[in-house]
Amino acid sequence: MLLPNKIIRYDESVISKFPLILQKLSYSKALRPEALFEACKNDFSGINIYLQTLDCLYAMNKIELKEGEIILC
Repeated sequence: MLLPNKIIRYDESVISKFPLILQKLSYSKALRPEALFEACKNDFSGINIYLQTLDCLYAMNKIELKEGEIILC
C-alpha cells in the first residue's frame, strides 16, 4: 500500500485517491467496480492503486459491495 512518507509524495499515495472515488460514488450512488475504474482511470497509475484504494475505503467502512455494486455507506 502506498502511504505518504519521505519517498512517496502525498499526491502519489492511496490516501490522495479517496476523494476521487467518494466523489464519483456520491453522484451515482452505486457503480460496478469496472465502471467506477473506467470513470476515474485517468487519476490512477494502474489497477493496483485503484484496488488498494477500494480496500482502504472498505476497511474504513466508507464503501460497501452489495450485489456486485460499490455503494457509499
